[in-house]
Amino acid sequence: MGKEKKTIFIVILLVLTLLSLPAYSCFAAQKVLKVGDFNPMTGPGAFWGTSAKKSLDLAAENWNRRGGVTVKGQKYKIEFIHYDDKYKGEEAVRVVNQLIFTDRVKFIVGPLASACVLAAQPIIEANKVILICNTFAGKELLQNKPYTFRVMAPPLHASPAFFTWLRREHPELNSCVHISPNSATGWGSTQGDNDSCAHLGINVLGSEFFEPGTEDFTPILVKVLAKKPDFLSIAGTPGSSAGLLIKQARELGFEGRIIHTGHLDPDDVGDIAGWKNIEGILTSTPAFEGPLVPQKAKDLSAQFIAKYGKEGAAFAMLFYDYLNVLCWGIEKADSLDTEKVRVGIESLDPVHTILGEGYWGGKKFYGQNHQLIWPYMFTEIRNGKTEVVGFEMPWEMPVPQKKWR
Repeated sequence: MGKEKKTIFIVILLVLTLLSLPAYSCFAAQKVLKVGDFNPMTGPGAFWGTSAKKSLDLAAENWNRRGGVTVKGQKYKIEFIHYDDKYKGEEAVRVVNQLIFTDRVKFIVGPLASACVLAAQPIIEANKVILICNTFAGKELLQNKPYTFRVMAPPLHASPAFFTWLRREHPELNSCVHISPNSATGWGSTQGDNDSCAHLGINVLGSEFFEPGTEDFTPILVKVLAKKPDFLSIAGTPGSSAGLLIKQARELGFEGRIIHTGHLDPDDVGDIAGWKNIEGILTSTPAFEGPLVPQKAKDLSAQFIAKYGKEGAAFAMLFYDYLNVLCWGIEKADSLDTEKVRVGIESLDPVHTILGEGYWGGKKFYGQNHQLIWPYMFTEIRNGKTEVVGFEMPWEMPVPQKKWR
């Protein structure tokens, strides 16, 4: 065999040998990082849960497009395991047990329902699983909870900023009644909103709580409208319930402002409440168009809409940074050990959110800096869409509190 032929033969033999070897012997199969999520995919909070799921999946897709999250030089592909908690605490406990003991996840990202998070949190904390959540729950969510982080600013922190802005921009609004579900979400939003109003000189005429699933709000509305409030505050009320409440309030003749310091997407409530009836509602539901919105947020919103459509896009994008926080913390720790990842997340400074720079705060209130303080957006529903009307940073310390229920 000639020298040239022999060389070609050797090259071919090497190629065939490499192709015949198991994949792991020449190209290490990419490892997988399983991340859990539980949210309402059905029931009264389904719009919130399904929208959040899409945003979390989009964030995972973008991380995976870049190769995944890196630990000690090894790339990990992110795979979400989503479960429906049905907006029920007992169901959240069931699916969290499955996530931790069957699916073997060490990281849970995205839960938003306070009752569900609080019900499942003892299991999560006891097993040293990192939890990055939303929820409107109060001090109990983060106090003595070393593995829990909250990205969204709840009413305790966001409401003072919201009503500071409201007093400046709408000084004619001097009295209110708060209506919320009789749940941890409703209690937290009532506490934050009413504390802020009272602190800033807005007269709180009363607080009313309805049972989740209520469809007839007439008895509550007749009672509160007799007090002639300048505005109704309904933070904590999920979209389907909010739609009915708004519709019935307008039918009873209420012409004042309606304010939802949480997230009230027009797509979620317009058909139920009537599009004319939601005009002028002030909320913190995000919008991603206009001169006040950072370009990064606009680009991600456009990507979301291209993939999933416009429905729920505004609300969904608020969840995009939840996975980022986890992955940045993992890469900073260069470990998947939850003790080290916890420290990695805590040491992120600043936190580069899609709406601007944020930081971890809340130590004076919770005993640890596990509350993310980042730019808070105020919007108004105009012509069936949310439009940005301002930004404020949430208050790290809540205003003085009293019991409102």
